[in-house]
Amino acid sequence: MRSAAVRVAVSQRLRIAIALFCVVVALAERHPAVVLPGAVAIVLLELVFPQRPAPRARLVLTATVAILTVASSVGNTEAAMPLLLLAAFRAADDLGLRPLLLERAASSVLVLGCVLALNPSSVGLPKICVLVQWLGLGLVLGLLVVWNRKVTAEPSGPERAMAMEAARLAGQLQRLARELPLGLDAPTVAQTLLDEAQSLLDVDVCAVLQRLDDQTASPLALQAAPRLPWRDPVRSVGALHDAWVSCTVTKDLREKDGPDGRRRGSALLCVPVLGVRRDMIALMVLERRSAVAFTAEEVVLAEHAASWVAPQLEAALHFSELQSAATLREREQLARVMHDGIAQDLVYVGFCLDRLAVTAAEQPTVARELRELRAEVSRILGDMRLSIADLRVGARPEDGLGRTLSSMLQRFGTTAGCSVQVELHESTFRLPASVEMGLARLAHEMLLDARSGGAKAVRLVLRTDPPMGTLVVHHDGRTSWDDTRPVPALLGQDACVDVEQPTGGGIRLVVHIGRRLGATRPGITGTDERRGSALAGGLS
Repeated sequence: MRSAAVRVAVSQRLRIAIALFCVVVALAERHPAVVLPGAVAIVLLELVFPQRPAPRARLVLTATVAILTVASSVGNTEAAMPLLLLAAFRAADDLGLRPLLLERAASSVLVLGCVLALNPSSVGLPKICVLVQWLGLGLVLGLLVVWNRKVTAEPSGPERAMAMEAARLAGQLQRLARELPLGLDAPTVAQTLLDEAQSLLDVDVCAVLQRLDDQTASPLALQAAPRLPWRDPVRSVGALHDAWVSCTVTKDLREKDGPDGRRRGSALLCVPVLGVRRDMIALMVLERRSAVAFTAEEVVLAEHAASWVAPQLEAALHFSELQSAATLREREQLARVMHDGIAQDLVYVGFCLDRLAVTAAEQPTVARELRELRAEVSRILGDMRLSIADLRVGARPEDGLGRTLSSMLQRFGTTAGCSVQVELHESTFRLPASVEMGLARLAHEMLLDARSGGAKAVRLVLRTDPPMGTLVVHHDGRTSWDDTRPVPALLGQDACVDVEQPTGGGIRLVVHIGRRLGATRPGITGTDERRGSALAGGLS
């Protein structure tokens, strides 16, 4: 609205300026009497009645005054000719393209008719050509005004409605987050669903699998097991696959195998969690480690629990997607600012140091210090380029952690000139997005440490078995990492971090993800450090 008001004020001033210009020219040519009344009428129309009468009525009044003034004065002076611009200006500014064309056609006919009717003897072909030129100039001015309105136009009706709806929903988000009983944290909501299911049913292992897409599942919550005990529901056969494909409740019963009963038997119940549009957003899996089938009453209880939690889980997942999208956009903007700002400044500083080194070639001490400073600037610039590349790529929803780490290592090996080795053992299940982002950030910090320490070789090993996982990063250069260094990338995650410095130099960082693993950092929870050490030894 503010921009529209400014545009209206500018247009009004321009029309008044054109009218006053006609008065000044008429005074200079000593014919003010035939121009002054019409110009003053137009100025009064702009100042006294800026909004009334209606736009079409104002257009008719402006065109009438301009035509009569030009027709009555054309025999004596051409000072009133610019008044022919005002009607076209007003038509384009107030009404648009079609009224502009209609106004130009009507004004052309009327002004030529009036001129020939009022001054048939004193108007010749040269005056007619001048009139046509001013009418054409008015058409060009009107087209420019229409184009300017289109470029600077406010949002259209549907776009404005969507923007207002988005603003309204954003304003309600904080209130809804406080009022929802389970909040907007998807793992917490999923864990609440499992707690409810365990309180209602006799189950031994249960989990909630988020449906990232048709080909990818990720555990949101898992209870009574360190890892998912079932096969991938997308690429295997069985009850999980049937529930995943059909989005319906599926049961499975496995009896004891053989007379000795070495297989104890189990019962499986898969309940889809449906969103508002009746599409499956997650799958709740309940397993009973005994050959006792789930009854119809138990199935109804499980479905009721899933339907009660489904809207809150969907809201939490959408909120998580918004956070991820905002984070990715912020990373891209930060990378662009770093590339266009401080990185270019560092390149300029490097060129200046090269020039100073050539100038100071006759002073060996100064030249050596300049070369050392140039090497440090180059190192900082290399670290910044690596950070920019990581900000632009990072761990994205469409890419797995293994692919992200492989790309990161490949770029690092190309820019740092050292050998890299990547070993991936990924499950078909995906780790939670927050965990993948944290591991990717931690790997990036280790690569920066390797670059600053002059490492010649870097090795990365990734093993995932959701919700558990292990990441090992080892390089042979100098290191500034120690046991007391905080790991902000993994704060709030169920992680254990072990730092080892081999006798031959370098550092090896081992990160374990999973509730049964220990913790060595404040803010990182866990219970079993011996298991973490054993896994670290196995990966070495």
